[in-house]
Amino acid sequence: MREQRHAEIAGAGTAGLIAATLLARAGWSVRVHERADVIREIGAGIFLHNNGLLVLEETGLMDELAPRGTRLMRDRMVDWRGRAMQTRILESSVTRRWSFPRQALVDVLHMAARRAGAEIITSSTIDLASPDGLLVDVSGREWRADLVVGADGYRSAVRSSLGLTLVEQRLPTTSIRFLLQGRPRLRSVFELLHRSEPYKAYYSRVDSRSWSSGRAALLGDAAHALAPTLGQGSNLAMSNARSLVTYLEQTESVIDALIAWERAVRPTTDATQRWAGYYDRLTKHWPNALSPARARVIWAFGALPVLAASQHASGQAGGDRRPQWHRRPRVSPGRERRPGRRGAVQAP
Repeated sequence: MREQRHAEIAGAGTAGLIAATLLARAGWSVRVHERADVIREIGAGIFLHNNGLLVLEETGLMDELAPRGTRLMRDRMVDWRGRAMQTRILESSVTRRWSFPRQALVDVLHMAARRAGAEIITSSTIDLASPDGLLVDVSGREWRADLVVGADGYRSAVRSSLGLTLVEQRLPTTSIRFLLQGRPRLRSVFELLHRSEPYKAYYSRVDSRSWSSGRAALLGDAAHALAPTLGQGSNLAMSNARSLVTYLEQTESVIDALIAWERAVRPTTDATQRWAGYYDRLTKHWPNALSPARARVIWAFGALPVLAASQHASGQAGGDRRPQWHRRPRVSPGRERRPGRRGAVQAP
């Protein structure tokens, strides 16, 4: 019988909390470090797509979360003249989408992690990590584990200390968001916006040399922050966390499991990040003088089979295929080959 293994996680956002929940349910002892004094999420609303929804349903958390959100049935993009550039029907099991307040998602994940037995420490700021399974906080205290996880966001101290940062770039993209209750009619929307407090969001892109080093792994924005245009940040975090726990459950060696996990899921994540970047540049940074041409290009994204299929496959992160955590891992114990950029396997 395998002895109980222990995990230390830096960051109590979506990635860290879902990883804590899944690891604890799989029999691990888990401790989560959050630098803030309370567990909270910054931002307004969040879209959850099929790949994230599958994880919440499998863990039984969707029933708890659903009453706090809204299922969306159609997505329509219009230009400044009100002309439709792209319309998507969201009624199928693959294209489905829900909208929630960000804090609602974090609240549900927080309580799930605690119920599963995870310990969550607030006001605990992690300063660095090492490949032998160690987190060190800003006071110098050491926290040893069989697995350490950096789920500490795009400015990840874990990633930086492990030397895994390839790109950390603030994007010029910003968004102004309003969180409105219910489904108001169009005329009343503008009245509500006038009375509502806006939230201005900033975004970054992160590319990592690898998602792991020894017994230390990166998860969520710490590994692959991306433009917001496909709404996949939290969805990828949850689906990749679920895949990670599956590989850890089915592989004796933590190091081998981390290598096999990245090899399996990184190509899809990289493709999603790449398409989010394309769409971001197209929708946010197109020259105003060429606006008529932009409308035709955006229409083509939804209408042309090749472009639509590519965007759909990356944006759904495997939504119409078997979820990646249900695939049997292929691991070669003792091998030192590691996934490189864009999922290619390199010799060290």
